[in-house]
Amino acid sequence: MMSVPYWEFVHPDDRPGLVESGEQLMAGAISARLGSEVRMLGRDGHYRWTRWNTKAIPQEQLFYTIAVALAGGRDDERVDVGSWEWHIPSDLFILSEKLLEVFAHADDGPSPYQAFLQRVHPGDRQRVDRELRASLAGAEPYSDEFRIQRPDGRARRLRSAGRPIPGLDGEPEHIRGITVDVTNRQQSSRAR
Repeated sequence: MMSVPYWEFVHPDDRPGLVESGEQLMAGAISARLGSEVRMLGRDGHYRWTRWNTKAIPQEQLFYTIAVALAGGRDDERVDVGSWEWHIPSDLFILSEKLLEVFAHADDGPSPYQAFLQRVHPGDRQRVDRELRASLAGAEPYSDEFRIQRPDGRARRLRSAGRPIPGLDGEPEHIRGITVDVTNRQQSSRAR
């Protein structure tokens, strides 16, 4: 979880309320938030309902949260989620098994960064490259939504977030993150 902001694991419909209560806590409007219920993404790709109790220390800009999974709290929604890493010195891009499936990637080994970029939809490719490189240059978190082009010609829409990890010299050596396939969410929001 250190390489991705916590809100990337919160269901998109639950983020606005969580952000609003966080702002209230940091502003000192309330001292604690008890019993907030939000859906959190699990390793199996399912969202589960959790109950959060949060206390803020505004002067230190910190939140302390205890989250408990609610009994029987699995949401029916399932998404494809996986992890990735770009190792800068070797210029290798490594996708988890689930992302290899999403990308319909034939080779399961690490591949050069440019090979990863070639799978990004041509209309999004420059922006994705620019955002990843800006994240590395500024040692700032990365977050983007983009399309990929699968070998069968089908496009998928992905939401990705990560963070540069410094090496011994303090310079970014890796950027690690997670990616969620949001294609079905995009299609269902258009149908509404």
